Amino acid sequence: MKSLISLIALVLGLTVMTATPAAARPSVPYGTQHNLDFVANMEGAGPGGQDAALCHYTVRNHMAFLGYWVRSKGYVMSTTGCEGNSFYNIDAQAFAAAQAAGILPAELPATPRLSAQQAMIGFGWLILLGIAGVFKVLQLLMRGRKRATPRSAVAAKMLSAMCIVAKSDGHIDGEEEKAINFAYEKIMGKSLTSMEIRTALAKAPFVTDPRQLEDLGAGTRESDRQTIMRGALLVACSDGEIHDAEHRVIGHLAQALVIPAPQIMSMVRDFAGLLRTPVAAAPA
Repeated sequence: MKSLISLIALVLGLTVMTATPAAARPSVPYGTQHNLDFVANMEGAGPGGQDAALCHYTVRNHMAFLGYWVRSKGYVMSTTGCEGNSFYNIDAQAFAAAQAAGILPAELPATPRLSAQQAMIGFGWLILLGIAGVFKVLQLLMRGRKRATPRSAVAAKMLSAMCIVAKSDGHIDGEEEKAINFAYEKIMGKSLTSMEIRTALAKAPFVTDPRQLEDLGAGTRESDRQTIMRGALLVACSDGEIHDAEHRVIGHLAQALVIPAPQIMSMVRDFAGLLRTPVAAAPA
């Protein structure tokens, strides 16, 4: 075994005749830093048969002492326990010979890999930027959710719009209550009680000016405003036509909800198939 160790020491000595100094630790908050990380002991493998250590040599670019890029320079040998500023290079032949002689563990890969700690330190800035990016995306998503009108609020606005349309001709009967419940169930997926409908009808105003309906569109997204309009149109179309009074209110709603005439006409055509009755044209 001693002869094998001496052979390895000779091979290593022939690989690099003089030690290659590693860069000194930087005293400025940015630059390049050379690092030696301990991998394994190499008993008697150093020059003159002295004990040595196998080290992983990495070079890290850093700013404010936190790395933003790191690269592996391979294995090197140190006679100071991977400390200090000098080391000996090891080529593939010397590494293989050391493994064959049992000086280095056989399971060591021929090419070193960055450890989790080396990667975290070496790519610290990239990791921090990635984490910051994820938090920013989550923050934007949360803001979007906060801005979204709750479905219950949209349902309440839609019910109010339906009741306004139903009251527009000055007369309310059981058929109109059924129409409101039918429309609400089709769009929201649940039915209303007679008391809920009558309460909403009692609160609904008679509309003569679009400004009376501005609250229905306030703080809502485009999709919410379209839902409100669908409910109102479905009530207006429930008897197969849109009467003059309903026509005027639908026009006011379209103005308050900022919904163009082509979209309203498209909704009316969709309802024609749903109601299975002829439907008059929507207001311009």
